[in-house]
Amino acid sequence: MEKEEIRSEAPFKVSGITLVPLSKSLINCREVRRRLFATGAVKPFGIVVFSEKEKRVLLVEGGEISLEQLYEKAPGVKEHLEAI
Repeated sequence: MEKEEIRSEAPFKVSGITLVPLSKSLINCREVRRRLFATGAVKPFGIVVFSEKEKRVLLVEGGEISLEQLYEKAPGVKEHLEAI
């Protein structure tokens, strides 16, 4: 079994711009010869930038996606970002 989840972290402000870090949790669990092996990791995924003029989602790998694309990948993030 493999599970992947993207979530938003606590926002912070810098010079009037709100930044919201995004992280990706990866969990892998499998059984081999009646033994259970599980691994997990949390990695940076990107950052959401809110300014008076725009809202952007910048990815760690480079590039950018729209807020709508982020909401499709991580529906739980939408509620958190709309509360900001």
